[in-house]
Amino acid sequence: MHTRSTIVLWAIVLVILLQALSVQMLSAMNGDVAFLFSMAKHTGLQEFYLQYYEVNPPLIVYLYKLFLLPSLLGINELASANTSMILYILLCLVLSYHYLSHLSHFARFSLTLAFTIGLVAVSEIMFLQREHIIAAGLIVYVAHALNSENNAKTRVWWELSAPLS
Repeated sequence: MHTRSTIVLWAIVLVILLQALSVQMLSAMNGDVAFLFSMAKHTGLQEFYLQYYEVNPPLIVYLYKLFLLPSLLGINELASANTSMILYILLCLVLSYHYLSHLSHFARFSLTLAFTIGLVAVSEIMFLQREHIIAAGLIVYVAHALNSENNAKTRVWWELSAPLS
């Protein structure tokens, strides 16, 4: 029973992610994202980069370079970025699902679907923003925090409220 529902879960997740990818492929890239990708493409050209941007690029530029790796295979840069982001979201979902193994199957199923919908239900213009990348990583952190050996309720609430303070 659990195996069948797990297969159904991942089939639903893949359909949702493929639908999100198709929407993103048809959408224009956000101006901020386009600028950061431009910076990421030109960081290897030191003279060009120093002349037009700044001496020390922020870490996000190097993270965006990772999303452009498939473009080295001749894939369009926009398609490369969108595909890389979907794969990153899938990796985050798989890790979260693994970390939530201590929960009931229904709770795991529900949380994974909620995470999936939450990560792809952003506006097309917000896709690939820094906050979107951080949100995908944050679900892995929260799932890992919920799975820690010292899983006292006060510790979980402390970890969840720490960024607010």
